[in-house]
Amino acid sequence: MGRTEVLSIGRRSVCVALGALWPTLALARSAGDDYLLLILCDAAGGREAEFDIGWSTYLRQLARLSEVTRVEDFRRAAIRLRGGAQPLPAFLGVVSVHTADFAAWVQALGQQERGGALAMGPAVDPASVRLLGYRETGVWSHPAPEPGDQYLQLVFAEASPGRSAEYTAWFREHHGPELTQVPGVVQVTAAVRVSTASASGGGAAAPTYLSAMRFETPDILRFKDTLESAAKTTVSPSSAYDLAHAWRETYARRGAPIDGVSNGQAPDGASATPAPDR
Repeated sequence: MGRTEVLSIGRRSVCVALGALWPTLALARSAGDDYLLLILCDAAGGREAEFDIGWSTYLRQLARLSEVTRVEDFRRAAIRLRGGAQPLPAFLGVVSVHTADFAAWVQALGQQERGGALAMGPAVDPASVRLLGYRETGVWSHPAPEPGDQYLQLVFAEASPGRSAEYTAWFREHHGPELTQVPGVVQVTAAVRVSTASASGGGAAAPTYLSAMRFETPDILRFKDTLESAAKTTVSPSSAYDLAHAWRETYARRGAPIDGVSNGQAPDGASATPAPDR
């Protein structure tokens, strides 16, 4: 791990742009790490059709930025695997970034926003927007045994006080590998928070640790039963994991992932737009 630095980016009165939503970021610098930028928001009341048009365009614009490897679109699933302590917005954009300097990447993103090259659209409820940045610390994969709808279960949690090292070891040695043995689970990603911001400037800070579980199933109710059964037999518990105050939400994928320019392909065959000079 390199040194930690604080990057300050200004605010705007109407917070619908990323550049205004990262007022202060504490970011760890290291060479060639993988990051997840989670963009959560709701549509303004009665404007969901208009929201969908602007949101789709916005995600495709993000995929054209340098160092972006993939952008994915999700909506809160009709059936949740389990509730959490913090209600989360209905729409989720997952931006995968591979960079040696996430702070500089976010700063470049803010420049694009302030310059008008990127915008979420007028139908976003600005007070709902949350931006969460996490650095990946481990990924475990397993092929899905049967095709089905694709989902993402996010769990944000803290380690029990004074037990961060124990939590990290438990996730690496037990929780991540064991979850991939549950039928339908295709990937589990562990990550640690590097930044957080909300459009309103208020609300609780996101927990330190993220578990992102991808699963495929033709029947989410059946998968829910399978997961609950595995929690009693396959998946080892740990008292170092403070689940009492965890945030949880289940999202369903909307459409195919968009490959970013870092995978050598611009969306829809368009020319890639590099991030501004840093």
